Amino acid sequence: MKITFLHCAPLTLALATIGFTACGGDEPPGTDSLDTTGDTGDGDGDPGDGDGDGDGDTGDGDGDPGDGDGDPPTDTDMDGVFDADDNCPDIANPNQLDFDANGIGNVCDVQVFTSVSGTIDTTANADAGAFAGSCSIPLELIVTMGEVRIQLDDDAAVAAFEIVSLDFEDIPDKECQLNFGTAYVSLEDFGVDNNGEPFPVSMPHSTADHDAGAVVGSSDMPHPTLATGIILATTDPNEEPMPSDLNLDGTLAVFTANIDGAGASGTLAWADAEHVVAMDTFMITDPINLNIEFELVGLVGPLILAP
Repeated sequence: MKITFLHCAPLTLALATIGFTACGGDEPPGTDSLDTTGDTGDGDGDPGDGDGDGDGDTGDGDGDPGDGDGDPPTDTDMDGVFDADDNCPDIANPNQLDFDANGIGNVCDVQVFTSVSGTIDTTANADAGAFAGSCSIPLELIVTMGEVRIQLDDDAAVAAFEIVSLDFEDIPDKECQLNFGTAYVSLEDFGVDNNGEPFPVSMPHSTADHDAGAVVGSSDMPHPTLATGIILATTDPNEEPMPSDLNLDGTLAVFTANIDGAGASGTLAWADAEHVVAMDTFMITDPINLNIEFELVGLVGPLILAP
């Protein structure tokens, strides 16, 4: 008997081994074929189960994110702002506050003032004991250079300060009247550095001040410092004085800050005549050996700040 197949042709043995016959009609149920039309799916009516763009990756090739056409936007710090738009992509700052509008968020930015000047009044007290007596020497600490930093947060709630360093002019030939005569005292290479954690003091901030480009208030505690220098003392102005190294752990009194212009300028000011800044002991040897207790007391005056 002779059998005739209409509209179909016998498949080769190779095609037969994969279990279907090629015909002019629809593909058998459950099979996929390549579709390059740019529509979702693989051409069989079932969305999302094929490689519609023919690039070997899952997805539909229609350009919509999240379906295999490319990596979704990243948010490294998980603050809800994608890295491409985040002004501080590595530290969470959902509010994106930027005090000086330089494109870097507060939590990634620091206001740095390296133009620092001013004169601060203090008093050097020297006590040589009941036998030799004591004296007080008013001093003007004239700032020659320094660095001050301010770190703001992403909530406009806190402004933290660090007085990184202050250097002062030498103070020559101050006289100290003791019971046995006059001691002549000079102070050289005098300066202070931060002796605490970074940004060791802070003050409250506010949204209104932040928006106005201002930081105004008083520090919450004295600022820890290490004061260093060389003190030279003698009882004979015609003789070379004996130098002693100063290495003074101490603090700068609570200060008030007034920063404006979004960090363009500002002041730190002290008004505490009683605060003990630092204490140490030094020696003079002529006419007798004496240990003199030395302290700096009081801070009154401003620092003028600019970047």
